[in-house]
Amino acid sequence: MADFRVTIVAENATPRPDFRVAEVADAAAPRPDFTMEIATGPALPDFRVAIVSADAVPRPDFHVSGVLLAPTNTALPVITGTPAVGQTLTASNGTWSNNPASYARQWKADGANIAGATAPTYLLVGDDEGKVITCAVTATNVAGSSTATSAGTAAVTP
Repeated sequence: MADFRVTIVAENATPRPDFRVAEVADAAAPRPDFTMEIATGPALPDFRVAIVSADAVPRPDFHVSGVLLAPTNTALPVITGTPAVGQTLTASNGTWSNNPASYARQWKADGANIAGATAPTYLLVGDDEGKVITCAVTATNVAGSSTATSAGTAAVTP
């Protein structure tokens, strides 16, 4: 079988490891011998695809389809700070694959949402005393969203 190279390039040539390419031949036979170079723009709206054989012959009888993946958590968010009334806790984003474009948070006390607590930091109040605090972080990109929740703090002290 001939070797083929698929190149996806956008105007700014930003590498996007979250953009996966599925190779399909005329009869829908997978081509694991393909090599791919992938680079796309910020929102993936415009790109061009050229499929050529190793001897640079264009292959219009092949096509390429791509799938952008929603973020996937690879390391949970972490809460730092002292769990005591009057102290401030901070939650990291955690680590995510597939290039999240934004993050949102929801702080929780004993698993229940804390109204209005959506910032990266949270000031512990009297109502939190005795409760375990967690933070759910939602990562979003153009393909979707995914949420991961931190481990809980120790029970909040006075």
